Amino acid sequence: MAQALQNDTLYEPGRSVDHYKVLRLIGRGGMGEVYLARDTRLGRKVALKVVRPDAMTNPDARERFLFEARITARFNHPHIVTIHDVGEHDGRPYLALEHLEGESLRERLQTEHPGPGEALRIGRAIAEALTEAHAHQIVHRDLKPGNVLLGEDGRLRVLDFGLARALAPPTPPIAEMDQTVAAETAESGENAENATDAEGDESDESDESDESDESDE
Repeated sequence: MAQALQNDTLYEPGRSVDHYKVLRLIGRGGMGEVYLARDTRLGRKVALKVVRPDAMTNPDARERFLFEARITARFNHPHIVTIHDVGEHDGRPYLALEHLEGESLRERLQTEHPGPGEALRIGRAIAEALTEAHAHQIVHRDLKPGNVLLGEDGRLRVLDFGLARALAPPTPPIAEMDQTVAAETAESGENAENATDAEGDESDESDESDESDESDE
């Protein structure tokens, strides 16, 4: 399996991606490849996720990839994978995520079935991760055993927010908000001015009518 993954890869072992040195390919997803790499600045291992070349032809792939970075960076939760860095190399965006030794829930279920206590622990951890995501108005949309990692440290993490969706519309930029408020204020002032002018016109017409009546008498 490992040898099959190494065939036709974007980066060979030993390749540098900015300050990350690629060690080996560890997985492929819908639009990206994930490498085990070493951060040469901090001396730690990371999971380096890079957009695949064929996915770069999709105009939405880049935005989806960066959207995953923004979504994941919102969280600071023990059961959600941590993002360390985001960058671009050779025109391809990448994410540097915490590297976790362990196995996916899918791999665990292929070899054994957890007992009631372990199943409860796993279910509770997943529920807490999703509660955190929902608190930030985010729906994962791709939750499956393959996206749940059981770390050797005993802690579970939910991975891959690449298909996540924001429940609430994004807050408009401050400048845009200022322009909107200014426009509404100007419109309100214009309406008030028009109303004042209209009242003044009606008052003038009323005065002219009164003068005409007095003249007739």
